[in-house]
Amino acid sequence: MVNCPWSSFEKDPFPFCEEQICHIIGQPANTWSNIGYFVIAWLIWRHRHLGRDRLVFAGICLFLAIGSTLFHMSGAMWAKILDVSAMLLLSGVALCFSLQKTFAWRTRTQLGVFFVLSALSYPLVGNGKLGGYLFIAEVIATVALEIRLRSQMTPQSWGYLKQIMITFPVALGLNMMDQHGPLCWPTNHIFTVHGLWHLMTAFCIYRITQYYCEAK
Repeated sequence: MVNCPWSSFEKDPFPFCEEQICHIIGQPANTWSNIGYFVIAWLIWRHRHLGRDRLVFAGICLFLAIGSTLFHMSGAMWAKILDVSAMLLLSGVALCFSLQKTFAWRTRTQLGVFFVLSALSYPLVGNGKLGGYLFIAEVIATVALEIRLRSQMTPQSWGYLKQIMITFPVALGLNMMDQHGPLCWPTNHIFTVHGLWHLMTAFCIYRITQYYCEAK
């Protein structure tokens, strides 16, 4: 039996299209495409002086970049937990920002809801695909809350939100076609549709940050 670099770790039972090769970088295409998250984290961090909320999104984006990179390098469950945890952190923070805007909560209430939401959601992180489903549900809830505030938005805010609402569903649809076909070519280690998901959602994170931290 060949002893591959990550073979000692429990594997994710729901692998992506790109086949795992016996190498330190098990999925080259799905790994290199995480560069989008690193770039966006850096771009957000560069403007940290414009508000501390930017540091929150920069940290989440960096966490996602590291978690997703390790996950696609290894295919290991522990790395998947890091990846999904970062995704839920992003959707949870965005949802709490939207709830705060909708109900005019104080910061203390907003933080309390975030910690309760996290406590309820993180046990699902390593439970099959439930973590991913919760992430999508939180994204939908966040967008629904923001659309209700459409009349209060500036043209700039609405422009950012529209770009997110267009880009994210397209990225999600492409990602599903990577995992379940027909856009699946397992031996293509240069560029994958899931890699495109990484790049498109990195763009969404940048727009999300601008929406909450810049457009008023």
